[in-house]
Amino acid sequence: MRNPRACALTFVIAALIASQTGAESPDDSCAVHWVLAALESRDPVIDAQSAAKRGGPQFMGLYGYSLESPGVKADPYCLRDAGLLSVIPDTSDDLRCEAHHRLQSVARSYALAYNGELLSAKAAEVPARCVKK
Repeated sequence: MRNPRACALTFVIAALIASQTGAESPDDSCAVHWVLAALESRDPVIDAQSAAKRGGPQFMGLYGYSLESPGVKADPYCLRDAGLLSVIPDTSDDLRCEAHHRLQSVARSYALAYNGELLSAKAAEVPARCVKK
């Protein structure tokens, strides 16, 4: 069952990003999810600080060969199940075009900086059951 607070936070972050970007539309030759495209113009440290101030910060995750949470020494599936991981849409190891390929690196850098800020500010904690041994 999804955590309502986690879903609400994901929506707030997505709305914030959408309000400040001109992301690619589905009509483009290589449609890329607008949230993924918007990360190029976002500051992950400021976004993490804003999320912490609103309460209920979540770590950022990526899909690739499997689910991961860059910079967080925890089982990403455990974090997801606990409602503590928000996955950046359209991250994948199935690369559709050059823009999609380039944005995977942007997403990884963004998630690493975002998660690092949450951890360094002690705005988010990893539950003991999720810590990698």
